Amino acid sequence: MAASPNPEDFLHHAYQGEVLGEAFFALLAEREADPERAGRWRQLERLERHVKTRLRAELEQRGLPVDEDASQRETGRTLAIAVSKLDWNAQCDAIAGSVRNGLDENHAVLDAAPPELADTVRFFIGHEEALLEFGESGGKLEPTTEFLAKTEAPDEPPIPEGVQLMPMDPTYQADPAAVHRLLQQRAPVHRDLQIGGLVVSSHDGVRSIAYDLDLFVDPRKAREGDPVRIFLNDSGDDREPSMLFLDDPEHKRLRNLVSRSFTPRATAQLRPVVEQVAEELLDQIDAHGETEFDLIDRIAAPLPAIAIARILGVDVAEQAKFKAWSVASTEAFFNPFAGDEVREAGEKAQAALDALFRSEIEKRRREPSDDLIGKLVVAEREGDRLSESELVTMCNLLLIAGNVTTTDLIGNGMRNLLERPDEHAKLRERPELVANAVEEMLRFEGPVQTTGRIAPRDMEIEGVPIRKGESVSILLAAANRDPAVYPDPDRFDVSREDTHHHAFGGGAHLCIGAHLARAEAQAAVSALVGRYPRLRPAGREVKWKTTPGFRGLAEYWVRCD
Repeated sequence: MAASPNPEDFLHHAYQGEVLGEAFFALLAEREADPERAGRWRQLERLERHVKTRLRAELEQRGLPVDEDASQRETGRTLAIAVSKLDWNAQCDAIAGSVRNGLDENHAVLDAAPPELADTVRFFIGHEEALLEFGESGGKLEPTTEFLAKTEAPDEPPIPEGVQLMPMDPTYQADPAAVHRLLQQRAPVHRDLQIGGLVVSSHDGVRSIAYDLDLFVDPRKAREGDPVRIFLNDSGDDREPSMLFLDDPEHKRLRNLVSRSFTPRATAQLRPVVEQVAEELLDQIDAHGETEFDLIDRIAAPLPAIAIARILGVDVAEQAKFKAWSVASTEAFFNPFAGDEVREAGEKAQAALDALFRSEIEKRRREPSDDLIGKLVVAEREGDRLSESELVTMCNLLLIAGNVTTTDLIGNGMRNLLERPDEHAKLRERPELVANAVEEMLRFEGPVQTTGRIAPRDMEIEGVPIRKGESVSILLAAANRDPAVYPDPDRFDVSREDTHHHAFGGGAHLCIGAHLARAEAQAAVSALVGRYPRLRPAGREVKWKTTPGFRGLAEYWVRCD
């Protein structure tokens, strides 16, 4: 008579086998070009996950370890790459063969299983028999469908893609982190069948792509029809993209020209000015006796606009105009779903900005100055060969990037702080935490949610093929809350020890204004927390912007009485 199997040994072996199987079918789905066949692999992935969940519960009930063996996942992915190179019938045969080899052994386990283990073994064998029939039948899903129904497998939402990863979608707008988490759990590198390209959501995946200097950012290098080409300037003129969308050597040349104005030392010199602006804005609120105000309109929007105006050398009295122009241009330029009215407003705003900067550039040519526009004009004279069009494009970029996203950082950060009274109290009691608090604000809900790269050749990213010219969307916000890296990632904690993040991108395209954005956010947060110790949400509806790739508030009303 065979000895009774050790329940711990069986459960551990079976559980880790499902870890392997889930990874195996998930990558087969991502590597499959045919959507219908990819859907079949997704069903088998769901089957493996369902069985893994049942086995995990059994292990937990017995107080046994449930950590997933990373080497099993890697083995599953390695096997998937090999199997994906076979034709469909050979793939099905491979599935049948792998199951058939272990089925007899598991029947033997059932024959000798103690009563408390028998139901679990039968459940496990049932799923193996469904997989065997799938393979032997050339890929029929009925056996797996019946098993999932019979064992009451929970329904699973489809992997989010396309507009489901944009703020126009109500589910995404309400909780982007939950949508990102689903991607991380099911498909950290996913081929988006709705709009094309790859979507990467894991912390390490985002980091590796952001810092890969071989990848392109210039949308003109993307394939026709690729979603990244929406960022092309299609206004009909011959203007080059801003340095945000240029590769080296042009990107490096332009970045080096302006970077000296945004170093930590240069930013430190501006900090007293930024802090003074923050206090002046609050003085205006107090002067009007306001106890309830829109934090975006009164603080988050004007502060960075005034700061970047002073750096550029533009008349601060005009900051309200160019702030509005910046917002209108951004909403039209970055939103492929913008309506005609929004696009028309964006074009008018861009024309107004261009005219403003051409006028300012001409002034510096007549009367040199030490502001940033003056320095750019001087650099042109010194042989950097900046055309007037390049000068205008650079000024536009610095203005728009310098205030729209920082407005969102301040707004998002203060909302998260005020809606967590314990964290608000902690910062009031320990104002020296403000720098750490701003880093946590950037990690938890940064203003730029997504950025991208373009494949320079046919290649693979974590086993998923991508063709030359296809785009890779990297979800910065998802990476910043990856539970594989951050303990309790969905907890907002102004004293969190590890607040590293990808909110400013990475690599050669790390945000040039990162130090200034930090200084402005710290000034705003310190001023608000210090001036209004009882500041709290006013209870009005929170209104969000809907520009793809960004996360920011349109309105956020607070009370300070």
